[in-house]
Amino acid sequence: MKLVKTFFILFLVCFVGISEANTSKHALIIAVGNYPLEGGWNKISSMNDVALIEQALFAQGFEGKNMILLTDADATYSGIENAFKALESKVKIGDIVVIHFSGHGQQIEDNNNDEIDGYDESIIPYDARLNYQKGVYEGEHHFRDDELGRNLSQIRKKVGPQGNVLVILDSCHSGTGTRGDRVSRGTGEKFQSKDYHPISSSRGSESGGFCESKETDDAAPLVVISGASAEQLNYEYTDENGVKYGSLSFALSKALTEVNHEMTYRGLFDAVQKEMGHIAPYQMPQIEGQVDQKLFGGEVVTQVPYFKANTRLDDKTIKLKSGLLAGLYDKTVVGFYPVGTLNPEGVDPLYTGTIVNSKMLESTILVDKPITKKLALESWIFVEQLAMGNMEKTVSIAKLRGQGEVYNALKMKVDANPNINLKDADADFYIDCTDNKFQVFTSMDHVLKEIKYAGKIPATFADSAIAVIKTAVRGDVVRRLEMTDENLDLTMEIIPVTVDLVNGEYIETSRLPVQTMSRGGLLTFNDQQVFKIKLTNRGANKAYFQILDIKSNNEVDILLPTTYQTPAELNIEPGTSKELPQLFVFEQPFGNEMLKLVATKEPVQLNSIVTSRGRDGRSNLNPLEQLLQDSYAQTRTGILNVPPESANIQTVVFNVQPKQQHEFTE
Repeated sequence: MKLVKTFFILFLVCFVGISEANTSKHALIIAVGNYPLEGGWNKISSMNDVALIEQALFAQGFEGKNMILLTDADATYSGIENAFKALESKVKIGDIVVIHFSGHGQQIEDNNNDEIDGYDESIIPYDARLNYQKGVYEGEHHFRDDELGRNLSQIRKKVGPQGNVLVILDSCHSGTGTRGDRVSRGTGEKFQSKDYHPISSSRGSESGGFCESKETDDAAPLVVISGASAEQLNYEYTDENGVKYGSLSFALSKALTEVNHEMTYRGLFDAVQKEMGHIAPYQMPQIEGQVDQKLFGGEVVTQVPYFKANTRLDDKTIKLKSGLLAGLYDKTVVGFYPVGTLNPEGVDPLYTGTIVNSKMLESTILVDKPITKKLALESWIFVEQLAMGNMEKTVSIAKLRGQGEVYNALKMKVDANPNINLKDADADFYIDCTDNKFQVFTSMDHVLKEIKYAGKIPATFADSAIAVIKTAVRGDVVRRLEMTDENLDLTMEIIPVTVDLVNGEYIETSRLPVQTMSRGGLLTFNDQQVFKIKLTNRGANKAYFQILDIKSNNEVDILLPTTYQTPAELNIEPGTSKELPQLFVFEQPFGNEMLKLVATKEPVQLNSIVTSRGRDGRSNLNPLEQLLQDSYAQTRTGILNVPPESANIQTVVFNVQPKQQHEFTE
C-alpha cells in the first residue's frame, strides 16, 4: 500500500449476566478428530476445540443441561441426525441456538441438481469415508448441506422469528497437501464416482456454502460462520505450548469475550477476522445470513475488565481459570485491587504478581509477597503489564541437507539468532530449493520470498533468508498488538473512491459504497483501488494517531504520518470526526492485509523506528515505541512487555486481489 502522489484489554473470565426468563440458550457441539483408519481421513485436533467452545458458551449464559455434546465415535451420521432431533425437541419459541462442528469437510457429487457447480458441500461424520467405492460406500454417511439445511429449517421454525440460530463450521473442503507441516481440515479430493460429470444448475446456490435454508417469516434468522473460503485450506492453530486447535474455534471463542448488548453478528465476525489475522493470516473466514441482527437477539452476557482468582494454592501461588485465550501469556504482570476498583490507573495495587505456566484456559500467578486466602479470592485482578507472547520461532532447513555449503551457512546464521531455532518438522518457517530457486515459506505454505541463488556466496544468501524470517516475526508481533483505552476511542473508516489525473494531480471524482465490497463478509479490494480514511473520536481525550500497515507478507509500513508530517500534527479532538485529505491505493502483495489505527495520549514516533529499521537511537522510549524497536532487534528472551494503557488500537482486516478476480456482492 502506498500514498498516492500530491489497553489491550483482557475481557475474558468475569462476566455480568442478563437473560430473559422465557429465553433459553441451547447448543449442539459436534467434534470429530480421531477418525477411524479405514475411513481414510487423517486425524485432527477437533477434540481440543470442545473445551474452548464450552467455556465461551458457559460465559455467555449457556447451561450444561442445554448442551448436547457429540464427539468422535458418537458423531456418526445417525448420531448427528439424532442429535438434531434431540435439539429440536428441547427448543421453544424465542430460544437461542448455537451449532458448532469441528472436523473434516468434503465436496460430494450433487444428488438433486441444486448446486451451481454440481457439488454439494458436506461435513464428515465419524463413519463417512474419503473415497467413493461402488457397492461399498457411495456417500451415504456424508452429511450434505441439504441435510444440514433441512435440520436447521426445522429448528428455526421451532424457535420462530423471535429466536436466533448461529452455525459455526470449523472445517473446509480444500486440499490437505502442503510442503509445510501445519495441519488442515478437509480435502481437495471430491467424492464422486468415476463416471460422474457435474452439470451446472440454474437453481444452484452461488455461495457454495451451507446457508441455503430459505428465509421465511415464521423462522428464526440464521447466520453461518465458516473457517475459510471454498478454495482455501482451513489450518489448525498451535498455541504457545504446542497444543493444536481449530483456528476458527479459537478465534470465535476469543471474539465472544468482546461482546456487548449492541453487537451484531457482523461485529462478532469483525472480531473473528481480527483474531484470524493474527493466527491464520492467509485464510479468509466467511459469514452468511442475516449478519446485521443483534448477536443472540441481544441476549448476551457482557464482560468486566478484571479477573477473579479461582484457587489459592499457597500464600504466594494463585490459580486463574483463564490463560492464553484471554491473552495471559507468561510474564504478564498483574495487580490485586480492592473490590469495586473500576479503573486501576493511578492507583497502587495491594499486591502484584506474575503469570507463569499459562495454558489455554488456565494460568498461575506468583505473588510478590504472601497474601491471605480471603484477600486473594476477593480481590479484583487487573493487568499491569502485558506480555505480548513469545517471539521465538522455528525454521526447518532439513530439505537442504544435500546442499552442503548453503545448509551450513544457514545453520550458522540460525545459531547466531537467539530467537530463531532449527526444527526439522512442524516448524514455523521452511526453506527449500527447486531449480536454483530458494523459497522461504510458512507452515501454511505461504511463500514469503523467492531467492535466486545462482552465484551468490552462501553466507550472503543465508543473510537474505534469515532477514525474511525476521521481517515475518516482526510482522507477527505487530499483528498481535491489541490495546483498549476507552478514553481514546478512535475509529477508522475506509472510503473507496474513483479519481482522475488532472494537471498532474489525482482528483476524487466519486465515492463507492464500501459495504458492497465484500466477499463472504471480508472486505475485498481490487489492485489499484484508491481510498480515503475517515476518523471519529468517540473518546473523552484528544487523540494522537498513527496508522500501521501490515502486508500479507508481514512487512510493516507506516501509512501515516508521511515523511512530511510530524506525529504531533496528527491529532483529533474528542467528539469530532475528520476525513483525512490523503489518497491511498491498494496494491501488491496480494492477500490478507491489516491496518492498525494507533491512538495515544501523547505523540509517539513509530515512524522513525520503522524508517530506521529499529536504529532510532532515542532514549526514554514510550513503551509502545520500545516494543516496536525490540521487534526489530529480536535479541531479547522473546517476551515483549507493554502496559495496557499505552494506546488504543483499532484493527481493520481486508483482502487485496488482482483486478477482476472477484465480484462484489451486497
